[in-house]
Amino acid sequence: MADVRDPLGPAAMPRAAILPDKAWTRLRVTAGSCGLVAILVAHWRQAHRHVAQWLAVLFVALSSVLGCGGWQPGRGSLPEISGGLPIAVLPFANRTGSSLRVLPPKFMRDVPGALIDPYAAQGQSQTVPLLLQQRAVVELARRGYAVVPPEEVAAALPQPPEDVLEAARAAKRHGFDGPVLTGTLRRFHVTETRLLQVWLDLALVDPAEPRVLWRGSARRPVRIAPAQNWQEILLDAGGPIFADAFGAR
Repeated sequence: MADVRDPLGPAAMPRAAILPDKAWTRLRVTAGSCGLVAILVAHWRQAHRHVAQWLAVLFVALSSVLGCGGWQPGRGSLPEISGGLPIAVLPFANRTGSSLRVLPPKFMRDVPGALIDPYAAQGQSQTVPLLLQQRAVVELARRGYAVVPPEEVAAALPQPPEDVLEAARAAKRHGFDGPVLTGTLRRFHVTETRLLQVWLDLALVDPAEPRVLWRGSARRPVRIAPAQNWQEILLDAGGPIFADAFGAR
């Protein structure tokens, strides 16, 4: 791999796995096809923000009415949440030893600020742990869990907690009543045989006690297609990664 930030370098055109902010408060994705549509809609977020928000509202309304086939991925070993309280997905910690930065699309690299630093156009660099955090929100919502809007989490807790106890204290301090999901990424690289080697540890913590409600881990390699960058890899591998972590293979 020539560049730990992106396995294909600057020539690749990424596909985002991020939903527009306004969609999250009502997100209830009940089918794999709905999840794919939601992720593809996200590609508009940076270049067509207002259009994307209206499309997201339309998508949520249609998915609520039609149910998109009524299929839900299995919850695996995830517990039921008392009272249906929303889960706050906190920033994931990066313990891989690599930055895992995501190169922005070419049209963003072409702006003057990107002539020196291609990441400067985004203001805040995207990373693989950030995209995994965002994908975790999607995967929880697909399984019928209520989720705290990511922008609320980012405003209150922009940095990953040191451990689960710190996560519980921080969540309680910022008024999150429901459980919080923490993540630690320990391995994330692609082999020469196109296997994505992953080690992602997750923990669901009740900030009121505090106590750990559940732990899960994704460690199974994921076969990926050739000629992909980090965002495309996560678009394809995100589902299997969280199915493994949630124990719903």
